[in-house]
Amino acid sequence: MKTILFVNEKGGVGKTLTSSNVAAWLALNGARVVLFDADGQANATTGLGIPEYPGVVNILLRDVPWEDELRRVRPEVVSRKSFSGELWVLPSNVESRDLGARLPEHEIVLNRLQELSAWADYVIIDTAPSAGLFHIALMLASDAVVFPTICDGDSIIGVRKAFSRLKSSTVLRAALAVPFPPIIAKAIIPTRYEGNTGLHAGQLEALQTEFGGKVHIATPLDKRITWSEAKQESLSLFAYAPRSEAATQLSKVAEYVAG
Repeated sequence: MKTILFVNEKGGVGKTLTSSNVAAWLALNGARVVLFDADGQANATTGLGIPEYPGVVNILLRDVPWEDELRRVRPEVVSRKSFSGELWVLPSNVESRDLGARLPEHEIVLNRLQELSAWADYVIIDTAPSAGLFHIALMLASDAVVFPTICDGDSIIGVRKAFSRLKSSTVLRAALAVPFPPIIAKAIIPTRYEGNTGLHAGQLEALQTEFGGKVHIATPLDKRITWSEAKQESLSLFAYAPRSEAATQLSKVAEYVAG
């Protein structure tokens, strides 16, 4: 099982849209996937047609079994065509917002996710923009980290902060009683990209200069109305517009992230 965390300490950069659609792509390609909604806004939950529910809190604080908390996403939300994979959501609600202060230990997410290791192929974690103890616990549990970002100054600062947190979390992970492999900085994904603007082109160049030697900079996901339309319908890109340029671009990014 591979656990992949999507994080940026700036909101509104496309974490939920990229994480949920990468999860859908993995299921469409035959994997059993759990989308772990670690954001109290629950947009990853509701964006796939699942009602808000305190699944995350029940798993981490109340020791409830996974089979009671996971919700399967209807196949038609993932894709118009038949596929062999499965997409499940660990749903969230407002109770998750102060979870960091209530966690019994940093390793609780890691320990609970290990219970899924023989069942799931991937766990994809969507996060809130606010940093804190919960983020540290999520990073400790992750094999790889992906940084979605808009090409603007504030969002890139959010990447920088999250990247710094990754370094400290890697040290903590190495010190666990049972050592795990180092956390991999997998990719930075530029989102809502407008390449015809000097701002975005310049900030993309700045990203490549600062991070290009440390992490893969993915081909940007262009700003397209298809993303908003699919979200409005609570469908993945592959169910809403499978032949769209947005779906094609996302597929290429997802294939890299999954590898």
